[in-house]
Amino acid sequence: MPRIGILIVAYNAETTLKSVLGRIPAPLMAKIDEVFVFDDASSDATDEIARSVARDGFGTKLSVFKNPVNLMYGGNQSKGYQYAMERAMVRGRRKGSKKQK
Repeated sequence: MPRIGILIVAYNAETTLKSVLGRIPAPLMAKIDEVFVFDDASSDATDEIARSVARDGFGTKLSVFKNPVNLMYGGNQSKGYQYAMERAMVRGRRKGSKKQK
């Protein structure tokens, strides 16, 4: 069975992150393995808000990472995809590789 994860990229999202996480429907939460928040070196309390949500309800399904420097949107997203691929949640093929039969 495929593993399912949700990537949330965040930057200075302390006022919106909790509501974004709260909008994930319960039936979907029951099916997913992990929600991972990648905070792109926010200067506000984005990572602290995410960690408090993890303590107050998401538990082990929510992982929070804070980049030490801002990687910009694409870099932060790429880092999140790499994390998902390492956990076999994203499958893809490299550009130029052949499709398997």
